[in-house]
Amino acid sequence: MGTMVTRNLEPEQAKEKITFKTYISYALGDTGDNIMFSTVSSLLVLFYTDYIGLSPASVALVMLISRVLDGVSDFIAGLVMQKTKSKWGTVRPWILWISVPFSVACVACFTVPQGSETMKICYIFIAYNFANTVCYTISNLAQATLCSFMSRDTKEREKLGVWRLGLAPVGHIISSGLSLPLVKLLGNDQKAWVKVMTIWAVYALAVHLICFVNCKETVHIAARKQGSSIPLQKQLKALFSNQYWWWAICFWVFWATTFGVNGTTMSYYTKYVLNSDTMYSSLFIIEKIFWGISILMMLVIRKTGIKRVTLLVMGSGLVILGHLLLLAAPYSIPVNYAVVVIRGLGQGPSSAFFNGMVADVIEFGQWKTHQRQETLVFSASSVGQKVGGGIILSLITAIIGAFGFVSSTTGGAVQPDRAIQAIKTLYIWAPIVMYGLLGIISSFNRLDAKLPEIMKELSRREARGEL
Repeated sequence: MGTMVTRNLEPEQAKEKITFKTYISYALGDTGDNIMFSTVSSLLVLFYTDYIGLSPASVALVMLISRVLDGVSDFIAGLVMQKTKSKWGTVRPWILWISVPFSVACVACFTVPQGSETMKICYIFIAYNFANTVCYTISNLAQATLCSFMSRDTKEREKLGVWRLGLAPVGHIISSGLSLPLVKLLGNDQKAWVKVMTIWAVYALAVHLICFVNCKETVHIAARKQGSSIPLQKQLKALFSNQYWWWAICFWVFWATTFGVNGTTMSYYTKYVLNSDTMYSSLFIIEKIFWGISILMMLVIRKTGIKRVTLLVMGSGLVILGHLLLLAAPYSIPVNYAVVVIRGLGQGPSSAFFNGMVADVIEFGQWKTHQRQETLVFSASSVGQKVGGGIILSLITAIIGAFGFVSSTTGGAVQPDRAIQAIKTLYIWAPIVMYGLLGIISSFNRLDAKLPEIMKELSRREARGEL
């Protein structure tokens, strides 16, 4: 039936084990979100330039402006969710309420009408923001925050995060790995894209409903009831004073940036540098399989006592090592397959631990400010993910456009040598730079050593009816 219900839960008492069924249901919900995230970060730009015929500069402009709205939407969603009171809880009902609009939004991004470029840009701006700024924001924030309402046990929350991201490749493979082959099979035009996305949208709806039904909010802290009267200004002051919240934003900006770089540039790299329309899917699927394996391996590796920060830095180093191989043989097919295997393994630690580490930031914030801010703290991950992804999509499209990339409506344009060289440079060097920065940011987290004493202090406070 899911997790056991525990009333007036206190930190040291929160040791109930979450069932395997609940782990899987929680993870499946995220695979639905990843249909949107993976498509936007990997294939949407390619669709707009190679099938709709928009210039890279126009797409870059839409993405960049939309990111401004994205940052605002996360805070608004966090504030609204924080005040939600329903028979299903605080964030859980939002998974249900947004499930149908989310699936509709997946398809709407691809139903671009015929007309002038200005009309197409206006439609894309509206559809993209409905999908990403509204639907994805609400769905992903609700699911990410849900783990902090399911357990106060750091280890259980870490396992929830591992399972959630461990199955994330399913959504990535469904959307980005299988989309291009199916599009070609169904006619290799816009109608084919709409058909494929409709299939993925139905899947997303199903798994979101599974997550809602099987994942319950079981954390109820009596002392927090007084927090509902805290003025917004005081809430934001407490949030901004939490240094690990800022760490979470910085970390997720660069994490999302690396995924955007890998996904978007690889679709162009395989097509125009390696001269293969089909190789992208096999590379993508292999990378995501090893990514998922690496994430699940963290369940075992963590039992050895290796700290999360150490594994984050090691993972970043592994990705950098893989991309250095491309400098020696950028056109080698075996080397390119080896690189995605290494990259997939290196991405595992950052994906496995971030969700649980953000949940720990909530405990630190409560300890420091006497306010518990689940949705606002988790908004950091959503803000960082979308800002980072949006910035990199805008930069990539702007750069290849500046180097003479030729758009088309058939996907068959011949690109100038300088555009191909720009694509090659971005694919090889951008991940090296981004993962180097990600490794540096990871090393600044010192919360693991402080958390045991923090949880003991919170236990004593909550026993007195205080936050």
